Amino acid sequence: MKNYQLLLLSTLLAAPVATTAVHAEDPPPLPPNPFSNLPANNDSSFDNPFEDEEGEDAGEQAPQANGRATPPRRSGGSSNSGRSGGGSPGTLPNQPALDAPNAKDIVDNFDYPDAEILDVAKAIAKLTRKNFIYNPQDIKGRISVVSQTPITVGDAWNAFLTAINMKGFALVPSGKYLR
Repeated sequence: MKNYQLLLLSTLLAAPVATTAVHAEDPPPLPPNPFSNLPANNDSSFDNPFEDEEGEDAGEQAPQANGRATPPRRSGGSSNSGRSGGGSPGTLPNQPALDAPNAKDIVDNFDYPDAEILDVAKAIAKLTRKNFIYNPQDIKGRISVVSQTPITVGDAWNAFLTAINMKGFALVPSGKYLR
């Protein structure tokens, strides 16, 4: 009798599963974009750090083997001939602009693969002549800024801002200093 009850029970349990059709439902609608009310960034002064400049000779000087930035040299007046307009180099949103008089100077070698953030910050402070305030215990991590060709000090600044932004850091102006 137990076998019969077990067979009947298993048949009753299996029957609804076999007859129940599975219907695919449409996925729920996407939530609204929280950034749709922000204005578009139509800032034409943004200078793409990865865009090649016309008239710049990348092979003028060989990069140093130590992988560190060399002192900037003044660029000639004709190296800007392929670019329209002047103005300061572009910045990331809410980042301080580089208004240094040497923003167009050329850095022959700005190569920092897998470097401590503070080491790159010291190099960029020397290049841009900017003053930084920081707590070394709070600034931990490594970034990579690699440039195989000479770049301007302004482009090195933009690359540094991008790299620290990727690590969750930002620079905030505080008087004559950046913190």
